[in-house]
Amino acid sequence: MSDLIMEWANKRNSFSSNKKHKTICIGDSHIRGFMNMIKNLVSKNFEFYGVLKPGSCSYQLLETASQPNFDDILIICSGTNDLATNRTTLAFQNISNMVTKNNHTNIILVNILYRYDTANTNTVNDSIEKFNRRLEKLVKISPHASFLKTEQNRKLYTRHGFHYNRLGKRYLFHQIALMVYSLLEQKTTCPIRIGWKKT
Repeated sequence: MSDLIMEWANKRNSFSSNKKHKTICIGDSHIRGFMNMIKNLVSKNFEFYGVLKPGSCSYQLLETASQPNFDDILIICSGTNDLATNRTTLAFQNISNMVTKNNHTNIILVNILYRYDTANTNTVNDSIEKFNRRLEKLVKISPHASFLKTEQNRKLYTRHGFHYNRLGKRYLFHQIALMVYSLLEQKTTCPIRIGWKKT
């Protein structure tokens, strides 16, 4: 955790931009508290908007997302409730459509968090692991998208085992802030020009 915070602090201190960057986060109950915490993690150059729908499936969540602009960042944290109802194929299709439809903007796909609240925890988490691997493959063929692999440590979860606890959410939101800075840093980095050499 300390290494992550140090890396985030370095990115924040070195970040310089005159633009206002609009960042939209859409998700289910796992992003509860995101808006309050993320504002303390980034500079004043960011405008954050959140679409929070606890208990929603991917199609309910993604259809509410507004069309982001070219310089925006779209964070998607969805799919947990689809897996709970054995709709993994539909969930992947919905997320894939969202990524394809918004190929003009930066997208961060947050992996589905493990679950420790069911009797068949291992089976459920195996399904989640497979789904996350599919998301990771989707990102590899989508240059505008990035995949955020979160920490799946049981100690970061609440007692009931479904949501992150306070430390877990702090860890997750630091990861998101770091990735946002990294994405914008890549976009603002100017290429080094090399003059032509006459032969």
